[in-house]
Amino acid sequence: MTRTKIIIINILIMISLVLVAETVFPVEQSPNKNQYTFYNPTPEKYQRDLSADRPDTTESPYTVDAGAVQLEMSFLDFSRKDKTNTYTITPFNLKVGLNNYMDIQFVFSPYVFSGSVNGVGDSQIRLKINLWGNDKGRTAFGVMPFVKFPTARDNIGNGKLETGLILPFAMELTKLINMGLMLQGNYTYDDSNKKYNTEMLHSITFGISLIKWLGMYIEYVGVSKSDSTSSYGMLLSGGLTFKLTDNFLLDAGTKIGLKGDVDDLNFFVGMTYRL
Repeated sequence: MTRTKIIIINILIMISLVLVAETVFPVEQSPNKNQYTFYNPTPEKYQRDLSADRPDTTESPYTVDAGAVQLEMSFLDFSRKDKTNTYTITPFNLKVGLNNYMDIQFVFSPYVFSGSVNGVGDSQIRLKINLWGNDKGRTAFGVMPFVKFPTARDNIGNGKLETGLILPFAMELTKLINMGLMLQGNYTYDDSNKKYNTEMLHSITFGISLIKWLGMYIEYVGVSKSDSTSSYGMLLSGGLTFKLTDNFLLDAGTKIGLKGDVDDLNFFVGMTYRL
């Protein structure tokens, strides 16, 4: 199957699932929170349950409440690819709620050790817009454009501006099991052939509530690049989440590369904290 067919199938599956879910699970009515903004924050009693874009690859369609600040961070992120070990120290995503359906996110890797080089990593600015299901309903959908800025030193980053678009979807299957789907398109620079390529990433994740404070997830991630020399990548991921308070989560997880031009192994431990 060609890469073009894989990309088309991914898009069609995503659109079909979203349309079916919107019909079968219509959005429920919720208290009107549209009056709340960054300057007029959502009262704590009206805030949504804590939702994070970590620890899995699949992003969440839910935004941070207006005026709220949320920090998502790995204490340590380790990865191995082609016998090269990379350690990223405290990479974080700082989110700020702009209104009831939109937040802005600042993603940064303060320090990276990769092989024999080390230094500051790249940074991103992302904007998440929830289209439905932020407060009520069994499904939710959003869009998330982002821009990567080349703040990393040579041999850690590629020194190029890159961009992309993420489409996250979530569905409550049962009271204890949730499903997440994501389709992501990246416009990235390839050092090997000195040109920009497109990359499509698709994922599916299942979050399972084991007990009140403990959850787990399992996830599949596929990566397809427009570069004909790169094979289709496959990863399997899994991990645990520990809810300590309504505003504080700990997590740990791993990813294993099964095939293609992806990391062979990735392990991380981190947290989510809503101020």
